[in-house]
Amino acid sequence: MIDASSLAEVCPQLADWLTYFGYPHKTTEADMESTTASNMCIASAFGDYRTFHLDQDLRLLAENAEFSQQDTLAYGESCEARGKADGKVEGKAEGLVEGEARGVAKGKAEGLVEGEARGVAKGKAEIVVNMLREGLSIDFVANLTGFSEEEIKDISKK
Repeated sequence: MIDASSLAEVCPQLADWLTYFGYPHKTTEADMESTTASNMCIASAFGDYRTFHLDQDLRLLAENAEFSQQDTLAYGESCEARGKADGKVEGKAEGLVEGEARGVAKGKAEGLVEGEARGVAKGKAEIVVNMLREGLSIDFVANLTGFSEEEIKDISKK
């Protein structure tokens, strides 16, 4: 590990900036005076720091600006979360309505098919009954309609 004196020999500007960033916790006032006297960039940064740090009005303005920015970000995140939640609810509602509509349409289609099949069967049964009334044999009626002899006997009993 490199100690502070070795770092100052290898890269004096980096050592100066580390001194600056250590202020006020690890750097003394005397070290800061020495660093700012030898480095104009750090002197300018330290001057700005003192201006904001010592001027309560400027510090409050900067803090308020930071709080405002944080509030804006938090509000944006809140809106995004609310929008996602609303979208999920809307999507579920649309899905339910669409699913119900499909179910109703499917039910109607199945009902139509079933009703048509019943109607055809009833119509054939009436034809079978009429053929038997006309005196046609069960064997002959079976050949014409495609019903079995058992089915024709069942139809004639009804």
